[in-house]
Amino acid sequence: MSKGSIVDPRLRIVASKKFCDYVQKHLADEKNLPENIARICGKISKSSQEENTRTYPSVIYTESEKKLLVTAEEVAENPTEEKKEERKPANNKEKTKKEQIITVQDVKWLNGMLQEKRATASEPVYLHELLENCSVLLPDNPIIKRSPELEKRCETLRKEQENRNYRKMTRNVESYRNHPYEDSISYQIKQINKQLIAVAQFIFSVIAGFVFGFLGIQLIVGNLDFGFRLLLGIMFALIIALAEIYFLAKKLNENADEFKSASSPEHKSGFKTGPVPANGDKEHRD
Repeated sequence: MSKGSIVDPRLRIVASKKFCDYVQKHLADEKNLPENIARICGKISKSSQEENTRTYPSVIYTESEKKLLVTAEEVAENPTEEKKEERKPANNKEKTKKEQIITVQDVKWLNGMLQEKRATASEPVYLHELLENCSVLLPDNPIIKRSPELEKRCETLRKEQENRNYRKMTRNVESYRNHPYEDSISYQIKQINKQLIAVAQFIFSVIAGFVFGFLGIQLIVGNLDFGFRLLLGIMFALIIALAEIYFLAKKLNENADEFKSASSPEHKSGFKTGPVPANGDKEHRD
């Protein structure tokens, strides 16, 4: 749960018994009483409807003010023993009533009335005497409940971010985890060399068979017709080419099966596959 911005930033004051008695005794007959003062006197003010429809701008806190509010909440939630004793209410302490709550505007109005009465009264009454035992109520932030789906999504994103940070920290130490031997340059060069050697062997074998049929038979038997020697060379070259193609296809098939088994997740680098631990601990080999 998070806290929203304060809707009504007004300070509220809980009037004491002395304050209420003075207002009921000396100000009950005044006209145009503020709403809260009229409520204390047991009357209904004409301006109550206008006061209820008044809107107040929302409060936007700075970063320093937010930190101060968080600190104040922590202190309020975990008070010391001395503060707990101070906060214990007395047995004869009156409960806070809605009728006893006034605002700063009411205090200003009351101060003006006291100034007028001090000009004619024999025993002047000052504002600080009436507010001596009053308490102040600070505006509270409304609690905004977050949806469970949003909490679940935030938790998933938080774990993904932790996994990315872990992989970023260990990419140079454990590079083999993300780059197996089959993806290295040396392995690819070796595979290319094997392919080139197989192709070169096929070409040289076919050329050697053609040379044997075209020249070798003539050296063994004697002078032969050119067309006959050419036919013999082509025949030997085709026979050797068919044999080489068979063995070459068989070798390529074996290499393909070996590559598939090596690229499977359970055979990569001899490690278990699975997500990176979110708490930053390294995975160990079996």
